[in-house]
Amino acid sequence: MPASSFCEAKGRSPATYFWFGLRGDEPRPPFAFAGLWTHSRYDGLNGQDECETYTMITTTANDLVRPVHPERMPVILQPDDYQQWLEGSAGEAHDLLRPFPEDAMHIVKKGEDERQDGGA
Repeated sequence: MPASSFCEAKGRSPATYFWFGLRGDEPRPPFAFAGLWTHSRYDGLNGQDECETYTMITTTANDLVRPVHPERMPVILQPDDYQQWLEGSAGEAHDLLRPFPEDAMHIVKKGEDERQDGGA
């Protein structure tokens, strides 16, 4: 799943929103989350229906994300890991389910209004 940042909220009324991104030569270099996709069939209001569905995989929070969201963060894949994620065995994919190195990330934006430009 392509992205340029992701958002986590801390607190409520008002919440403070933190946008996390990767360090790089660009302000928000693109990266990819680990995710799963399937074609889903279900019983809708008008009978049988279908749609494409996906989910983002999460893992334990690293030291940068943990103060904002102590339990989890998205799995961010290194470019060298894309092939393993897409074509590897279940065990090889499982080996990629780890926190992204916090020193390769930074907080891109922080604020109380969720609608700020997050760029995800």
